[in-house]
Amino acid sequence: SETVLLVIGDSSEAILPVIGDSSETVLLVIGDSSETILPVIGNSSEAILLVIGDSSETVLLVIGDSSETILPMIGDSSETVLPVIGDSSKTILLVIGTAVRPFSR
Repeated sequence: SETVLLVIGDSSEAILPVIGDSSETVLLVIGDSSETILPVIGNSSEAILLVIGDSSETVLLVIGDSSETILPMIGDSSETVLPVIGDSSKTILLVIGTAVRPFSR
């Protein structure tokens, strides 16, 4: 019910998957993450995907019923992809900083 996936430091290829019913999931990555994949598949009523720092190619993927999903990006994100697939009644895609080519669907 409450899963915390924390990565601090240089994670060149980090994969943090959460599959199943995650009512309160926190995916936090702080530092240089050149190729980070944060997928959440399933029923995530309140999922928080936070990436702070230089993320040149970060993918934040939420698939399924996400009634209240917050995807914040803080820092330099030259190529950021924030996809949300499924029923998302209240989805917030926030990009703060230098975003050369932001993409959200």
